[in-house]
Amino acid sequence: MRAALKKHRSLHAGEKEILAAALRRAAAATGAGAGENGGGGKNAAPLRANVVANVTVVAPRQFVAAWKSLGVDVAVDNTFASPYLQQPLTLGADLVVHSTTKYIGGHSDVVGGAVLTSDADWAEHLQFQIKAVGAAPAPLDCFLLLRSTKTLHLRMERHCENAIKVADRLNGHPAIEKVIFPSLMSGEARRRADANLKGGYGSLMGIVLKGGAEAGAKFIDKLEMFYHVANIGDARSLAIHPATTTHSQLSAEEQAATGVTPGYVRLSIGIEHVDDIIADITQALDKAVA
Repeated sequence: MRAALKKHRSLHAGEKEILAAALRRAAAATGAGAGENGGGGKNAAPLRANVVANVTVVAPRQFVAAWKSLGVDVAVDNTFASPYLQQPLTLGADLVVHSTTKYIGGHSDVVGGAVLTSDADWAEHLQFQIKAVGAAPAPLDCFLLLRSTKTLHLRMERHCENAIKVADRLNGHPAIEKVIFPSLMSGEARRRADANLKGGYGSLMGIVLKGGAEAGAKFIDKLEMFYHVANIGDARSLAIHPATTTHSQLSAEEQAATGVTPGYVRLSIGIEHVDDIIADITQALDKAVA
């Protein structure tokens, strides 16, 4: 399948890098030049940009419909919402991608991904790719993921319930400049979340500490129950300070362009008792911004 791929700005850096590399390999294999939007070399046959990739939550029904009206297939990364909160295929998407390592797995014991489609042509192509490049998961990984799907709805209910309570409790905390979570938003952002997410807002939350990078790093160090890892969607509560970890290689300007400020901390609220989650966050805040 010779196809160029448009990458929506909502994709995170890792996805953009992987997709760009895939396009370069495809161009080399077909003898055509390829850029982000399917640009070709002087003698290359032009590639039709017929897939647009996007991340869920910022992909409302109107987004899918707009691209579909242009004859473009739409691929949605639904990892952050999980199948419990949103089903992009019902919104008209052609392909749905999940990192099964996150909510679907939910226990940090399997690494995997999944691509879903209701289109017969895409299904045939994906099946061929599995056979051609050996993209099938190991039997144990399949067992672990099937085990986890049995409790996905229960875990998501608790994730969402806990996250709303945590957001409400942290909102207005003297050590926090801002809490970033849909339940506290208004305007277009809130309308989008309510229109696309059914059953809650997930567990991913951002907090901006008033003490900047030093406070953010100290907050992580003082957490006792939260795990300091870059994963999300785990049954356990997780936290990370991007400015000093995942985004530390970027300049301050580059970090700001991705939404990462010095005091920003990303939380993935787990399914523990909410009182224990709040107690750990507040004690760490007291020590980080003393």
